[in-house]
Amino acid sequence: MKKPLLTALTLFLLLPSWAFASSLEDAARLDGVWRLDWDQSDSFEPVMKALEVGWLIRKLAGVARVGLELHAIPRAEDCRKCVQEMLVTLQSPLSKDEVRVTLDGVARPGKDPRGRDTLDAYRWTKAGALEMDREVVLPSGRQARLLETRSLDSDPDKLISRLVVFVEGSQVASVTRIFERQSD
Repeated sequence: MKKPLLTALTLFLLLPSWAFASSLEDAARLDGVWRLDWDQSDSFEPVMKALEVGWLIRKLAGVARVGLELHAIPRAEDCRKCVQEMLVTLQSPLSKDEVRVTLDGVARPGKDPRGRDTLDAYRWTKAGALEMDREVVLPSGRQARLLETRSLDSDPDKLISRLVVFVEGSQVASVTRIFERQSD
């Protein structure tokens, strides 16, 4: 009886290092500066319309150069149970938003690119993708949820971003955007 209990305890103590190793490798693969490939990406118009973004800003965003930077934040060498963190920067001609995210799936207060209060949870999926789950109240007072998954294509220099928007629990928009790696 002691041997199975000891084995289970040993596995439990080692699990955080396995989980971290996987997320660290995933984070390292996503590290870099990425630019939106307009030709391979869906229009962002349906998402902005669903999020009640005004007409003028939607039109300006439709021609803006969009960049994304992802950088894994190194953890302290003596911290076996530390949760992986990343620095995520989204840049457009209208704004540059930089946020340090903890990849543990715990919802934390945040801000969207327009400055609205959000509740954001970031985590790694089992498939090794970075997932953001965001809740925000729209100007109309309706509740919206954005679920975005970022993962590498079979070509490691292409990042696929899939974003689904739910308003009051119903899916109202879905887009896929492709980013190309500019540098590490």
